Amino acid sequence: MIYSPLRPLHHTGMTRMASISLLCVALITTGVEAASPGETGALDILFIGNSYTGNLRDLFNRFMAEAFPGSHLAYRTPGGWTLSRHVADPGVKEAITSRTWDYVVLQEQSRLPTFDPKSAMYREHRQAIRTLVEWISASGAAPILYETWGRRDGDGGSPKRSPDFDAMQVHLTRAYADAARETGARVIPVGQAWQAVRRTDIELGRALHAKDGSHASPKGSYLIAATFLHGLAKTDAATLHPPPGLTEQETTTIDNAITQTLSLN
Repeated sequence: MIYSPLRPLHHTGMTRMASISLLCVALITTGVEAASPGETGALDILFIGNSYTGNLRDLFNRFMAEAFPGSHLAYRTPGGWTLSRHVADPGVKEAITSRTWDYVVLQEQSRLPTFDPKSAMYREHRQAIRTLVEWISASGAAPILYETWGRRDGDGGSPKRSPDFDAMQVHLTRAYADAARETGARVIPVGQAWQAVRRTDIELGRALHAKDGSHASPKGSYLIAATFLHGLAKTDAATLHPPPGLTEQETTTIDNAITQTLSLN
């Protein structure tokens, strides 16, 4: 399995100096060509997003190495980037066409999908998804939309529209579902699995967030990686070695939430 050695910056805002952000573009285009999923289960997956994708990276790499050796995982995850900024980066289209990916995963900046659909920024967000999905489909890969999660205490930058986690999650779920219907892409509903955990165990649900109330904690990272493992590779993370820091009950609650959520999507 081939990984990039660089780690993404934290998702601290919607703008970032380009010279800093570009240092965090992580993409590997070398290595032995992976076998097709039909032969060994190995998968070639390119992730395009920002630090919310970085939250899944270490555990997902580990799970795939254990369950599907020979897979090739690559990441373009500069901190705070929007998908429209990725569209403007010539390296992104080159990355998409650089090899025959099984999946290319798109993750939008965490707040943009919650904006008023009539706003210019929301329209720009949707156009970026349309453009990227066109490029991905033309390359022969399957486009995947990574539905992110609401902030623990809502969006402080938009308190009327997203005053709490559930209100923000409603907007995220709707936006990704609408984009999927429009483009034919598939959604991996991480945010909905996160919400299902909160409905079962609110304390665990709140513990899925890091201290900033935005990014994922190690427990949240397990949920993200396990959702992608189940959604893309049809494998239950419970069959692998769980990460430290999770009790057996917590692992069971998260895994059940993932299974329930994916069964409804």
